[in-house]
Amino acid sequence: MAGQTLNLNRLKIFVAVAETGSITAAARRLGLVKTAVSTHVQKLEREVGAALLIRTTRQLRLTEAGHSFFEACRPILHDIENALSEIDQGTTNVRGTLRITSSEEFGAMVVAPIATEMVKQHPALKIDLIISDGIIDISAENIDVAIRTGWLRESSQQSVRIGSFQQWVLISVAEAAWASSVTSPEELQQRKLLALSALPNPTNWVFSSPTGEDRHVKFETRLTATTTSVLKIAALSAGGLVILPDYAVREDIAAGRLMRVLPEWTLPTGEIHAVFPPSRYRPSKVRIFVNALKTASQGMPQHFGSG
Repeated sequence: MAGQTLNLNRLKIFVAVAETGSITAAARRLGLVKTAVSTHVQKLEREVGAALLIRTTRQLRLTEAGHSFFEACRPILHDIENALSEIDQGTTNVRGTLRITSSEEFGAMVVAPIATEMVKQHPALKIDLIISDGIIDISAENIDVAIRTGWLRESSQQSVRIGSFQQWVLISVAEAAWASSVTSPEELQQRKLLALSALPNPTNWVFSSPTGEDRHVKFETRLTATTTSVLKIAALSAGGLVILPDYAVREDIAAGRLMRVLPEWTLPTGEIHAVFPPSRYRPSKVRIFVNALKTASQGMPQHFGSG
């Protein structure tokens, strides 16, 4: 295919087929008829001189060449889409796809409402929100912005601080009598911890007193989970102690479902950052989202704000 000029529209169609896993789904996404999608993919295969898809009556999958071609094409199309979106500098003409990743609890409570408002204000914009309490490779997954809660691990990544949050030790109100009798961090070891396995050291915590004294406590675990929402459900069912971000439990405390234990002792403050892929400019859709997140943070209680 030396000297061959590839049709960008066919690349877009092929990527849609690869991402959706079927000709029918790709046609639905692109607003095309199935025969047009099939024809364009076949022409693309002739242009590149290789079979990209294996088609049977029951399934469609990528060939080895198709998989390599897909991984190469996807970021190219993503960057072209960003470049086109920058042609319209006015915020009223934001378009393209904005890929965001966030932790489950923060994503549901804070990011999703902002994303919803953005697509309402900008009809030509599409947002893909990838929810995960794990760390996603934002470069490999073509993520435009990742919202990280906790402590940044990607020291080489570009980031903007959004705000911070407190971490609270909590227990079901069914354990109120015991919780009220606790006077020191060491006594917390009488109960097992519901721990977030995504943390580097989920069972080791440093408690600081109002006078600045630090106490190191190592917990035994009763249950570990990859998401804070699962831990909160377990705690609400009187499953044990749990340590969760303040923004995730304020409503449960106000409703009398959970209570804080040793509220006068503090745990390390967590931070919230927007993280970006390295060496990639930030298109207007990213800047608008981050600014909206900062604005939202100013109205959140206590530590969340970035001020």
